[in-house]
Amino acid sequence: MSKLSLFMSYALLAVFAQNLVLTGGIGASRLIRAVRKPRELLQYTILLTFFTVLSQLLVYPVNLLIKDKEYVKFVRPISVVLCITAVYLLTWLITARFLPRLYERIEKQLTHCAFNGIAAGVPIITAMRGYPLWHTVAFSIGASLGFMLAALLVSEGLRRVDNAELPYSFVGIPASLIYIGILSLAFAGISGAQIF
Repeated sequence: MSKLSLFMSYALLAVFAQNLVLTGGIGASRLIRAVRKPRELLQYTILLTFFTVLSQLLVYPVNLLIKDKEYVKFVRPISVVLCITAVYLLTWLITARFLPRLYERIEKQLTHCAFNGIAAGVPIITAMRGYPLWHTVAFSIGASLGFMLAALLVSEGLRRVDNAELPYSFVGIPASLIYIGILSLAFAGISGAQIF
């Protein structure tokens, strides 16, 4: 029963953190929109790194306090969401009030970067593995840079998928999702993950 409750709590966190496929409607996620403009992708990656690192720095002391408690699997996802929300609200308030030019540039990406699966998943992964603080910060930066690399690969693939010879039923989102699925399998194979 404890594995089921752990699964459900992480599933709940994932629902609040990011809807991977249906963000923005009918499969057009912010990532797919961002990769079409390299400048927007760089800005997105910088914001994502900012949120991931700051959230990690807030979550780390909380994880130290609750790591030996029996209720850790319930409190950890909630603490991650609360810390990310705190970083998001502070960033939103400071930029909107004191840095309006910056806020105008990042306004559309702010929510997507803060509540991205990377910003929510990295603190949970590092806490479960028991990494020290410097390792968690490095892992956060590496995860954000890995996102950028994956986004660039998706960008290149989407350019190649825009093909006039492609059957009509695969044009657009279906071809994109198939390509992203194959790319995910390749990453899983490289990382040594066992699929079956």
